[in-house]
Amino acid sequence: MSELISLYPNLKLYIIGDGPDHDYLVNLIEEKKLINHVFLPGQLAQQELIKFIKASDLFVLNTSYEGFSHQLLEVMWCGTPIITTNIGGNPELITDNQNGLLVDYDNKPAIKNAISKILNDQSLAGRLSKSAEEQVKSFSREKMINELIGEITK
Repeated sequence: MSELISLYPNLKLYIIGDGPDHDYLVNLIEEKKLINHVFLPGQLAQQELIKFIKASDLFVLNTSYEGFSHQLLEVMWCGTPIITTNIGGNPELITDNQNGLLVDYDNKPAIKNAISKILNDQSLAGRLSKSAEEQVKSFSREKMINELIGEITK
């Protein structure tokens, strides 16, 4: 984040949710003097979370394990450009450079480059968002139930 702030002085990072690393993150934010750039709003109600996602320039999910990510589906629905890892079910939802950007887990230079790529190219950000919004339509509740019923009745 420190490197990104030198390039984008108004950049803000919101880490939403609670977990065992909260105190570690608070200390790290203070140590790195990022209190004006990194925020920990904690656990949010879904409607509040959606507001944060829609207001964001991009969404990063740096995860070492992911099944079928409902979180990514929500972000796709919001139309926010996605950067996530090429782990588990993520590549089933995100096609690199088509409806999001895929990076290796915890590869800080790759994450930084992907963030810069989206922030520097509004055309790319728009294309990724639009493609994701179109793709998420194929995961509607009705369509998924109909497909499940079709599989069961075979």
